[in-house]
Formats: sequence, C-alpha cells, structure tokens
Amino acid sequence: MNRRTVLVVVYYFPPRGGVAVIRTVKYIKYLREFGWEPIILTAKQSHFQFRDDSLLNELPKDIRIIHTSPPWIQHLIRSAQSQMQDGGLKNRGSKNSSKKSSPIYLFLRNLKNRLNRLIFLIDDYEGWRKTAIKAAESLIQSTRIDLIYTSSPPHSVQLIGQALSKKHGIPWVADFRDPWTQDFRYFIPSTLVHKWAILKGERKTVEYASRIISVSDVMKHYFQNRYPSHSPNKFITITNGFDSNDYPADKNKTEFLDKFVITYAGSFYLHQTPVYFYQGIQQFLAENPGAKKDLLIQIIGKSQKDYEAYPFEIGIGENIRKTGFVPHREVGRYLANSDIYLLVLWSNPDCVDFAFSGKFFEYLAMEKPILALVNTGACYDFFQQYPVGETAPFSDVKKIAEAITLFYNEWKNGTLRQQADQKMLQLFDRKNLTGQLSHLFHEVVEESNT
Repeated sequence: MNRRTVLVVVYYFPPRGGVAVIRTVKYIKYLREFGWEPIILTAKQSHFQFRDDSLLNELPKDIRIIHTSPPWIQHLIRSAQSQMQDGGLKNRGSKNSSKKSSPIYLFLRNLKNRLNRLIFLIDDYEGWRKTAIKAAESLIQSTRIDLIYTSSPPHSVQLIGQALSKKHGIPWVADFRDPWTQDFRYFIPSTLVHKWAILKGERKTVEYASRIISVSDVMKHYFQNRYPSHSPNKFITITNGFDSNDYPADKNKTEFLDKFVITYAGSFYLHQTPVYFYQGIQQFLAENPGAKKDLLIQIIGKSQKDYEAYPFEIGIGENIRKTGFVPHREVGRYLANSDIYLLVLWSNPDCVDFAFSGKFFEYLAMEKPILALVNTGACYDFFQQYPVGETAPFSDVKKIAEAITLFYNEWKNGTLRQQADQKMLQLFDRKNLTGQLSHLFHEVVEESNT
C-alpha cells in the first residue's frame, strides 16, 4: 500500500510524558492503518516535568523521528526550573511542610514567568522556530512531503507550519489542543507589541492553514465567530479520546474494597486549584462524620507545592493518598480501583472552558461516574447531553459537598451508578479519531491537487 507522508511538527514528544503528548502519540500509533506515513519533527529535551518512556513503545519501531536541539534559552530555563523544583522535593507531601512554597522558590518562579512574558513575543519556545524550519527544509529536499501537521501549544509551533507551507506550497493542517488568544491562563501579553504579535500569529495561522482543528465544538465556534470571512467548514472538531488497549479488561475494584475511593488523575495548578474540592470534602465529613473511616482520595500526578499542607490544616490530610506522576499505561490500574473520578477545571467563573480535559476521556473509558467541578464550557455541555456523573460549580463548596454525599450514599447502599453508553464511547476511541484525522488529511491533499 502506497502511503502519503505527513510531517508532524510538535515540541512535546516522548520520552516526555503527560497529557500534552498523548494526542500526538495515539495519532502516530494508528496513522499507517489509514494510509499515512508520519515523520516527526521535535526537539530533543533533557529537562521536563514528567518522563514516560513507555510512550515510546506505542510508536511503530521504524518510525522516523527527527530530533533537533532545543533553543538554548529554553534549555537554560528548564534546567534552572528543574533544579528549583528538585530542591523542594525533600519535604513534599509532609504533614509539616508549609502550605506555600519557600519565598525564594516563589520569587524565582514568578520572576521567570514575568521575564518570559517580557522577552518573548509569542512564547518562550519561539527560539525553536529557525532550528525546526532548517531541519524541515532539509527533509523536504530529500523526501516527498504531502502534508504538514502542527499541534500546539506551544503556539509558536504554528508559525513553523505557516513558514513551511507558504514557502514550499505544501498543504498544512493546524491543530489546537488549547485555545491561543482566548486562553486567559496564559494569554497575558506584557505590552501592546506582544498582544499585536500574538493576535497576528493566530490570524496568520487561520489564513494560511488549510484546516483548523479544535478539540471541542466550543473552541471551533470561537474560531468561526472570530474569523467570519473564512468558510465555517475550515474549522473542524476532533476531540481527545481514549485507547481501550491502555486499560484493564476488568474495570472492577480489586483493592480498597472497604473504601469509598475518589480518584483525581492529573496535575493541580495555581489556576486549577484543589482548595474548593478539599473544602467540600471537609464539609461532607463534618455532615457525615462516620464517612471519615470510609473515604480515600487518590491524587495521581503532580500537585503544586502551594497546596501540600492544606488538607492537613483542615483535617482531611489522612484521607489523601498521593502517588506522584504515574506512567500512562499504569494509570488504568488506579482508575479501576476507584468508585468515582474527580474532574477539576479552570477556576475563573467568568471564563469559558474551551477544551475538554484530557483526563475526562480516560475517565469515560472506565465507565464509572465523574464528579466535575466545572463552569460553562465543553465539559459542562457534555454533562448536559450524557448522564456520566454530577457537576458542581468550581468554587461552590456547598454543592460540591452535596454531590459527594450523593455518591457516597449510593456507594454505601450498593447502588453506585455505572455509565455504559457504548455508542457514545465509540465516538472517542483513539483509532476512530485517527480515522477522522486521516480522512481530513486526504481531503486537504486532494483539494491542493485540483
């Protein structure tokens, strides 16, 4: 079978782990089955928050991966950041650790973030652009490339696709895992010049790309409304999903059978705080004191050091079990040994959640109920359409406690609901999603040839 070739340009790639990597890895795993040969262009990295070598085993053994050097400034930043973080590991998770990180750590972290926003017009990865374009052009001279695919963040990656497509006339598909100018967690331009550069970058991406892929309809509609001069058909939704091969066939609990287990798989951040959930647990236990011996909260992933001691300060620390980062293929075991799953999204009630959380689909795969602390946006809309659990406003402690009580009573009575809409689940199967992507690729290439 003759395959067409797609150049996949991504900054985040294994052995780096985490949700930012999974989407690309799963596409590459299945693209050959749909007539596409991927070649990956990425940056070789030595410092990253999560390492997951098991993800390399997901890739075809003979897949071609072009590693370039990362931008030197990025290397220095990540190296220094890694050392800063490692310095605080000794007491992490200790009952006596401070609620907040050391003043020195916080000062350096904030200084780094401020300097990044001031020095770099787009983002602090944009120094990779010249290196990546040079490597891509060398490849294009020796290999037929039918399509360019870029995925962001970091959003400066989209400028690489734009430059290559414009110069070589190769059709280009731009994928957005998160919004760019509407992501108010990170879109905080330091000056009007920065704002102009970023808005221009997004506008040029929409102008030159053959298709714009979003991970939710909410994000797709944002692009359609912001750029009405372009055909609405230019904007496509391909959600994240799950790979059933990553999970145990038996999804029933084999551990903690006497515990009501709430599991959160992922990281907490300053903009995605667990504080209101912890306060909801505190209120739940105050109203149901007998539940303290039953309750176990599993936190799988990184937690900001700012919140390490807080659960102990409010009397729930003994009910929390933290595992730290777990390789993706091992997460399924923890999810199986759970009763409900916790989803915590962005905490700003005035803003829309444009993207589904990656862990949301991992939860769906296990067919158990989800407690989602969400405001308006993609996940909230999904819960209105499908009965996959309960929602509560992100910071409404009373409603969070009420939802936990509802699930706890179901668990206690042996009536905890199961979610088993197989037709719905098939919509988010990674292989099926890759089929959608490959169909789009073929469509774009055929259009460019006419």
